[in-house]
Amino acid sequence: MELVAGDVVLIPTTGGVMMECDAVLVEGTAVVNESMLTGESVPVTKIPVPDEADSKFVYDLQRQHVVFCGTEVMQGKVQDGTHCRAVVIRTGFMTTKGELVRSILFPPPLDFKFHSDFLKSIYVFLSLGLVGMAYSLYQWIRLGVSTKKNHFKIFLPKGEILCMEKLYRHIGVGKPESVPAPNILPPTISLP
Repeated sequence: MELVAGDVVLIPTTGGVMMECDAVLVEGTAVVNESMLTGESVPVTKIPVPDEADSKFVYDLQRQHVVFCGTEVMQGKVQDGTHCRAVVIRTGFMTTKGELVRSILFPPPLDFKFHSDFLKSIYVFLSLGLVGMAYSLYQWIRLGVSTKKNHFKIFLPKGEILCMEKLYRHIGVGKPESVPAPNILPPTISLP
């Protein structure tokens, strides 16, 4: 036997009932464990819908009256009898639990605008890099730079071309290995 919207279900006040539909309490109060849906470890008290003929039930605004599918009724309280009464409003994938399962199984399509804009910027930077590399390669070939070890030519402002060893001698420091290491200790500390 399947439930449909509009059916009246009786929820025992002794508890231990797992709800199979979303239902609105019309008589009695219930303490439910909604940790399956919300992750809250604290039980929630559900109260019956006010008995007003002119008021309209709004699902999103009156959730304190709804016992959700997948929640466990821990106990109930009613003035007369041993069962709380509730009216079924949603079943299957239309329930809150069903919407949660549906969103996991069939997630909405992601907005790939950021991804497409990111790819456009990568293409722009790649093309700028290729243009810069081509210009550098053109200048390297045009100026006839040698690629042999220790023979990279450097252009000085005077127009004089020197290899690296001549440049070190020109500056006055000798070979790079002979450059002294900087003193990193403060002047007040002396080594033994």
